[in-house]
Amino acid sequence: MKIKKLVRSQRLFLVVLSLWVVQKGFNFFEPWVYAFFDESNTNQSLRSSTPRFLLQIVIETLRFLLSFLIVYAIYLYNKFLSNINNSNYFSLDNCKYLAQSGYVLIGYSISIYLFGVVGLKEHVFNVGIVVFIGIILISFSKIFLAAFKQKQENDLTI
Repeated sequence: MKIKKLVRSQRLFLVVLSLWVVQKGFNFFEPWVYAFFDESNTNQSLRSSTPRFLLQIVIETLRFLLSFLIVYAIYLYNKFLSNINNSNYFSLDNCKYLAQSGYVLIGYSISIYLFGVVGLKEHVFNVGIVVFIGIILISFSKIFLAAFKQKQENDLTI
């Protein structure tokens, strides 16, 4: 019964985190969209003061879309939690969900690092922490894979 409460609280946290990530990504993206479409004097100054304005809009658009990689990783982890909630602890699906969410997080970090090379300074999360979480998820997927193989072996023995 305690696992079900823990899974419910983690899933609630994941929903809030997903909404926060999308909102934070939109906060970075919003001024550039207004400056691109609005012809008022306040947004005109952003256009004229930013060198390579269109390139900056493309970078900000990609950064906004990259925030959805984190949401996708959260979705995969949520599927893992759903299996745990259904008492399906050791399965290949759990290994797959954990590994995929770890690889997605590492891909996000690499992308953000590459955008940092071209001038992107702010991002939603610290890149090092996201890589660390991705590596931990991949490690846990290997542990769950070993447990799945052990479970299969024990099932065949009985």
